[in-house]
Amino acid sequence: MSQKEVPIYIPAELEYLVANDLACLRFHYHLATPTKLPEAGELFTGLTVEQAKDTVTFLQQYIAKAELAASLAPKRSH
Repeated sequence: MSQKEVPIYIPAELEYLVANDLACLRFHYHLATPTKLPEAGELFTGLTVEQAKDTVTFLQQYIAKAELAASLAPKRSH
């Protein structure tokens, strides 16, 4: 079986924020110019170990806060 080459881009920086009750991640890339990006669905973002740890920490905190908020919200009857 042949291996398909997959283009992987590592972001120079990641930005995390919560907006509209959603966990949002923005990837900042520093690409050489001109860079021809792959077609939709063919681009993969690779994270370094440190970036992965930061992302997991952000998501764990987001989940904990969202679950706490949901548990404290008044229950609605249909």
